[in-house]
Amino acid sequence: MVLNEDNFTIIKFRVPNSGQKLSKKDGFRLIYLVHKQREEITFLYIYPKRGPQGLITLKDNDIISLLKDYVDEKQDLVSHDIADNLG
Repeated sequence: MVLNEDNFTIIKFRVPNSGQKLSKKDGFRLIYLVHKQREEITFLYIYPKRGPQGLITLKDNDIISLLKDYVDEKQDLVSHDIADNLG
């Protein structure tokens, strides 16, 4: 967990890279936002740990920038309720 506020949480999650024989810690990092009251999940960013675009971690300023971009662009986002497609 990166940030936990009253209405939302930002989580950093490790995802293995099945295309390479690397450990899970060397795969990808997925940053997502969980809005607690609306029960929404929004993917903010994914980055590799290795390679030319690899990052060790995102700095706090980068995460704040992702949040600002999300707030600025939220009005243009399309929301899907996957429960409508089950059944």
